[in-house]
Amino acid sequence: MYLKKLEIYGFKSFADKIEIDFKKGITGIVGPNGSGKSNIIDAVRWVLGEQSAKTLRGSKMEDVIFNGTSHRRPLGMAEVSLSFDNSDKLLPIDYSEVTITRRIYRSGESEYLINKTPCRLKDIKELLMDTGIGIDGYSLIGQGQIDSILSSKTEDRRQIFEEAAGIVKYKARKAEAEKKLENTYQNIVRINDIIGELESRVKPLKQQSEKAKKYLELSEKLKDLELNLFLNEIEQTENKLKAEQKQLNIVENQLNNYLKNRKNLIEKQEKIQLMIDNIENEIKKMKSNYFEISSTIKKLEGDKILYNEKIQNTENNVIRISKEINELELQKNVLNKQLENLLNERENLEKNIRESTENLKLETEKYKSSTSSLNEDELFIENLKSEVIEILNKISSTKSEISSMSSIKESILKRIRKIQEDNRELKEREDSLNFDIQTLDEELKNINKSILQKQDKKNDFQNRRDELLNKYNNLLVSFEEKKNSLNKCISEKKLLEEMDKSYEGFNSSVKKTLEICKKSNIGNGIHGVVAELMTIPRGLEIAMEVALGYSMQYIVCNKQEEAKRVIKYLKENSIGRVTFLPLSNIYIKNNKGDKVLNFKKLSGVIGRANELINFDKKYERLFEYLLGKVIIVDNIDTAIEISKIIKTYKIVTVDGDVINPSGTITGGSYKAKGINVFIRKRKIEDLNDEIEKLSNTINSYSEKISTYKIELEKLEKKINLNHEEIERLKMLLFKKENSYTYLKNELNNIKSNKSNLKSEYDELSSDLKDIEMSIEKKRHNIEVLEKQNLKLQNDINKKLECISKSHRDLENVKEKITTLKVTLASLNEKKENIIAEINRINNSIKTCDDDKLSRKEELTCLEKSKKDYSAKLKEIELLINDNNVLFKQLEYNINKYDSEKTDLLKENKILVDEIKSINKAINELKESLHKIEVRKTRFELQRDSIVKKIWEKYELSLTDAIKYKKEIEDYSDILEKIKYIKGEIKGLGQVNINSIKEYEELIERYDFLKNQKEDLIKAKESLNKVIVELESTMNKQFLDSFNKINESFSIIFNKLFNGGRAKLILEDKSNVLESNIEIIAQPPGKKLQNLNLLSGGEKALTAIALLFSILKTKPTPFCILDEIEAALDDANIYRFADFLKEFSKNSQFIIITHRKGTMEIIDYLYGVTMQEYGVSKVVSVKLTEKAS
Repeated sequence: MYLKKLEIYGFKSFADKIEIDFKKGITGIVGPNGSGKSNIIDAVRWVLGEQSAKTLRGSKMEDVIFNGTSHRRPLGMAEVSLSFDNSDKLLPIDYSEVTITRRIYRSGESEYLINKTPCRLKDIKELLMDTGIGIDGYSLIGQGQIDSILSSKTEDRRQIFEEAAGIVKYKARKAEAEKKLENTYQNIVRINDIIGELESRVKPLKQQSEKAKKYLELSEKLKDLELNLFLNEIEQTENKLKAEQKQLNIVENQLNNYLKNRKNLIEKQEKIQLMIDNIENEIKKMKSNYFEISSTIKKLEGDKILYNEKIQNTENNVIRISKEINELELQKNVLNKQLENLLNERENLEKNIRESTENLKLETEKYKSSTSSLNEDELFIENLKSEVIEILNKISSTKSEISSMSSIKESILKRIRKIQEDNRELKEREDSLNFDIQTLDEELKNINKSILQKQDKKNDFQNRRDELLNKYNNLLVSFEEKKNSLNKCISEKKLLEEMDKSYEGFNSSVKKTLEICKKSNIGNGIHGVVAELMTIPRGLEIAMEVALGYSMQYIVCNKQEEAKRVIKYLKENSIGRVTFLPLSNIYIKNNKGDKVLNFKKLSGVIGRANELINFDKKYERLFEYLLGKVIIVDNIDTAIEISKIIKTYKIVTVDGDVINPSGTITGGSYKAKGINVFIRKRKIEDLNDEIEKLSNTINSYSEKISTYKIELEKLEKKINLNHEEIERLKMLLFKKENSYTYLKNELNNIKSNKSNLKSEYDELSSDLKDIEMSIEKKRHNIEVLEKQNLKLQNDINKKLECISKSHRDLENVKEKITTLKVTLASLNEKKENIIAEINRINNSIKTCDDDKLSRKEELTCLEKSKKDYSAKLKEIELLINDNNVLFKQLEYNINKYDSEKTDLLKENKILVDEIKSINKAINELKESLHKIEVRKTRFELQRDSIVKKIWEKYELSLTDAIKYKKEIEDYSDILEKIKYIKGEIKGLGQVNINSIKEYEELIERYDFLKNQKEDLIKAKESLNKVIVELESTMNKQFLDSFNKINESFSIIFNKLFNGGRAKLILEDKSNVLESNIEIIAQPPGKKLQNLNLLSGGEKALTAIALLFSILKTKPTPFCILDEIEAALDDANIYRFADFLKEFSKNSQFIIITHRKGTMEIIDYLYGVTMQEYGVSKVVSVKLTEKAS
């Protein structure tokens, strides 16, 4: 693959579209400074995805669009395309030619395309990944990137090594996997939160669902039992009518016997009931233990599974570690073999070193002998030369002294004049400084005073701010608490209002009827249910609900016709049965004779029920009818006292106890069916009051918070202003103090200078006289020395001819010594390398031994853990067996007690039936003969009443209900069952039928989320595994590549520098992927040192050596170099050019240059010019053709 073509339009100075065709080999781009040649590499960098405008030498990305000139308008877009020949399919795309395009518009929008198909920058980066091509790769080396390669910031240099190692794609995959892993962690946290929230709802909703199911089941059972009971009662009633006459004849004879039998049976029945109660208490205790043991068994079973898993995991780890020990043993054997080979090689080298050392010693002795003779001759001539030089030096020195003395004389004269002038200037400056110092002293006092005043003011503001901030924070806490309370009240109110609106607690038929009446015209004339039409004083809610009973669900209408219309609709649509109260048909019995008014003043009497409530005047007769015969009192004692006097009124206490006109008393713990409508309404009113109160408080707090905020901001502003003013004054003080110190020093210097100048003037006057006398004396000495010099020159020439021959002989010996020293140095270096390798292998063997020992220790720990887990497992199994035994024993005892209870219940039921039968018989026997007809009538009414009950309760006619009839073997058993089921239903309390469906939906979602969580955990484990595998691959690949680059770098550096050595060092071999990469270089004749100590040219050549090393290890399809050889001298330029030519066989090079040595090896040349100001043009010349 190679770069085929570059197309540029509107990018920087390229206003017109240009195409540059590239061939294999070396292409050069030249041009004067400012012509735009570096814009070509910027264009390539930009199309490959550069996002930094600063790197492209701009301030924002739109700066790359041609901005116009005095003769051309700015363009609206820039576009650059790179075309690659992909015949070798190096790029993972099914095209033999690939074109990458990037566009940017002045609006800021940008586009990326691959073969004219829109794509993302990510797609381009993935396409080019690990090819060496890219903004972070080594295919683009700009003017500043040489420094970044050699930068002390190792991250700048690591990118190139990673690209060369081909691990960039793995690094990207690792980053993506880590991002996915982080998202997976977040999803697990979120799902855990949701599951936690659902788990908190599952249990209560499950209980509600089970309660609702139980309610439906019990309701159906109750229906069967009650219908059967009603039908049997009808049958019995009819039988009684027939048997009435027969019973009359035997009444008197049997009456006394029945009375005696009843007394005996009641005593017996009470004893049996006591036994049943005792047994039930025992059963209850045993069931509690039963469930506790069941829970313990389940927990132990869970522990058993857990320990089985732990044992399995331990066994797997034992297998894994054993395998690792074997691998370490194999590794150690390989290392021992390598060590043996290296030791043999070291022995051979040491032998060669000894031989070379011996030869060097012989040649050196020979050299010393020749040198000794030559040194004697040279010493003689050197002595002569020394004499000549000494004479010449004396002549030169004397002349210099004369010249120097003349100069000194002139300088002394000048200096004397200058001293006189400086004295005048110093006097003027001294007067000026004294005045300035006095002024500054006053200013410093004023500034210090201002700083103290401002600091006091600032401290005052800070104290006020801290006090206000404390109040503000306390108010914020209260504000949030009130806000939470308000939200809670609003939610509760909304729930109660929805319940009120949907008539929660009312009969389903009443609910449906009211909904239909609201939605259609059929409801014209309907006022609503009784409970809606009244307002009850606080504290009387329970009393009113008890007083009204079911009548609170009566639907109030104007006339009978309206009730008839709705009833017809209910029948036609089989909706149910409802009781209506037409206002026009309410009949009220005259209560004038009642005594209730006389007891209003008595202690404990609250009043007549209809007089205690509030309602619209039009409902006065309605509530007179419903509550006019009800008295509300404070407690049961008051109720009993009043019931003795008033027989025609129902008396109700505020707690819900009732005394009926008939004398029956109903009381005990009151539990409303559904939800108490009146209490709910009262709660809504209370919540409205509370919401209003909280809203007012919150608004008040909010206003205070805003006020505090404004005050705090003002104080903060004042503090900052004071602080700034203090800092400004301090800075001013600092400057003034510096000025004051400076002026003081200046004044001292002037005084010192004046004193020095006076001393200097005196000395200079004395020196001037001495110099004039010395000059005359030295001129005479020069004439004597010149005569001695001429004689010595003749003696030296004769001796030099003898010494020349001796030098030629000595050079031959010296060459032999140099050759031997080079050989010996090479052998020693090899020996050092082998010793270093031996040490490395010894360290590796030690590491293997340490790892092996560590694995064995880990294996021992795992075996111990396995034994511990097995022991714990046996202990758990024993506990499970023990608890199972207890469980079965409790089960047996419960069944046994249940059987005893059943027997006693049967016996009790028989007694109850007998007592009832006797009571019935006694009552019948007491009836006189003349009441037989009355009794017959009562039985008929009873039968009709039962038929009516069947219709009202279950909406079944007698004919439809017959199918429910079954033979009743034990009448009292049916009654007990009905009583029991009713108690069970009542004990259920409020039932939410919808909870069955809600629970099913919730559990379905819960199971789904649990599965999702398991999937996420598996995904997390999978991602962790992928990351470990990627790190392992990257480690191996990077280390292999690094070692190859290091080896090449050492060789290429030596060639480029004509000697010397260099190497790459990983500072932390245990963490290859994060380790700093240190470059150590030793140019010829210098010590091994850090890069920062090299010269600019040496740094550039080192970086070029590293670049060529990377290209040799992993050639990139093309490489663009921008004046990277600018810092090299001519000799190094030619060596660089030779390497470039050699490497162009495997890689295509495009080089921007202005150096002659580089241009000489270029195959194709492009020139960049600016014929028109501000617009770059490209001119092409093929050098091979031109030469021909």
